[in-house]
Amino acid sequence: MKVTCHNKDCKNNFEYNGTASWTLCPICSSKIPLQNDPKNNLEFERYDPGKNSSSIKNRLRLWLLDHPDLNPYNFFENSSDYSSKAGSRVNPYGIFRQITQNHRTLPDFIFFGGTRSGLVTLTKYVQQHPDIQTIRNIHFFEYIYSNDIKWYKRHFPTELYKKYYKIKQKQKLIVGESTGTYLFHKDVPKRIHEHIPDIKLIVMFRNPIKSCYSKYHHYKNEGLESASFEDAIEMEFKRMKILEKNINLKTNNPDFDNFVNFNYLRHGHYAEKLENWLNEFPREQILILTNDEFNSDMDNTLKRTFEFIDLPNFHVKNKIAHNVGKYSPMKDSTKEMLIDYFKPHNQKLYKILGRDLNWEQI
Repeated sequence: MKVTCHNKDCKNNFEYNGTASWTLCPICSSKIPLQNDPKNNLEFERYDPGKNSSSIKNRLRLWLLDHPDLNPYNFFENSSDYSSKAGSRVNPYGIFRQITQNHRTLPDFIFFGGTRSGLVTLTKYVQQHPDIQTIRNIHFFEYIYSNDIKWYKRHFPTELYKKYYKIKQKQKLIVGESTGTYLFHKDVPKRIHEHIPDIKLIVMFRNPIKSCYSKYHHYKNEGLESASFEDAIEMEFKRMKILEKNINLKTNNPDFDNFVNFNYLRHGHYAEKLENWLNEFPREQILILTNDEFNSDMDNTLKRTFEFIDLPNFHVKNKIAHNVGKYSPMKDSTKEMLIDYFKPHNQKLYKILGRDLNWEQI
């Protein structure tokens, strides 16, 4: 069937032959819901793990998932499980990468930021620079930290290749990672500092009111949220009050705090998140960008980013907004309530930054 991307900057037409209820635009990576499209008569199949498969095959599949180093499908560099995800991942279980893991480099910079902040678009633009390689969504310092650091290094070029690149191109190759959710996990800054203390960090913030509304619709499209936005916010308020009154219920589990779903409000507490990073890294090692500034002057934001990671400026031509959502405006009463809620958190952030972002004028 023919699908048209709803991103106004893209409007790409492409053929879709899958059975999922949504797809990603191959040009701008915007998520396109298909289930409620009146022009789409596609019937979606529910996955049945027992259909056309034996219990022995299912047990073998599960065992291979638990032992990826022994999974023969992972030995090939172009394993679809990795190469197709996010458009810029690599397979860390490829034979060559495993053999050369001791001779691979660590990243020169890391992108992270608020949910739905525009970080995907920034990453896609930066990747157009000829002297940059960026890998997205490794999540090593969150969920996969129990692995050896050598597993992490498998995602990046070899030291020999970087030397060869510098000789051939007369310019150093800059390597980066982009994992937005690093912002929310309290142990990530300490873990990164332990292995890459001189890393350059680039964080993107978006007005938390716009961010939480966009995130809500993102998870609603994915079927992870069924409540209205107002009810979802009210339920989170109630959960926070329960924890305030019953401190013994708090798990102190950073993985839970990092969990993106249903943390619409708490992930907008940027000041406390940023302070966690500033406890490990000096301020001059962190470039702080905002979505508003990026959208109003993309060229200047990109120039600052390239300068920060020690590269000459580069004019990005293909400027298509990525990961764009489409939804109705927020109710005015809800907006006013969220302005009041986020005001003290925003003021604390303004103080750290030394400037007013004017997020109350939404």
